[in-house]
Order: sequence, then C-alpha cells, then structure tokens
Amino acid sequence: MNDKADFTERYRLAHDDWAEKDGEADRLEEMKKIIFSELVNQSEEKTAAKAEHWARCHERYRLAVDEAVKAKTAANIARAEVKAMEMKFERWRTMESTKRAEMTLR
Repeated sequence: MNDKADFTERYRLAHDDWAEKDGEADRLEEMKKIIFSELVNQSEEKTAAKAEHWARCHERYRLAVDEAVKAKTAANIARAEVKAMEMKFERWRTMESTKRAEMTLR
C-alpha cells in the first residue's frame, strides 16, 4: 500500500511539474507576440510588411522565439513523463486484474 501512495505522490508531482512548465511556455509564447508588436511599432520602415520583416530579424525577437521553443520543449518532455507514468499504472492495473481473473479460474 505504501508503494501505491508513493506512486500517487510522484504522479502528482510530475503533473504539477508539467503544468508549471506548460504555463511558462504559454507565458513566453505570449511575450513573444508582445515583443514582436513592440518591435513593429518601433520600426522606421514605411510598409507593414517591411516593419514585420525587420521585427522578425531583430535580436530581441529571435531570443524570445528561442526561449519560447525551449520552454515548450521542456513542457513536452514533462508531459511525456506524466504519460509514461499513466501507461505504467495501466500496465500494473491490467496485471492485477489478470491475477484476480486467474485466481477465480482455479
């Protein structure tokens, strides 16, 4: 029983980690959009297309993109950990069900 409680706590912690990383990825994605808009507004280009091109080439925007991608990757890895734990639990549950079924056949 203690092992089951330990697994439940590890699952909760893994899920919390995923939620935090996913939230950070969302935050950085929104910040990327804000930075892009700020840069477009700062541009001295005459057309919107040229201002957007200038903003996308700007170092500040490139850094924001890089940080957003890193955060999303970390969130995806954390999500994969949660999914792996869920699969492990389902495997254990199936094995336990099979054991019970075998005991009734005897």
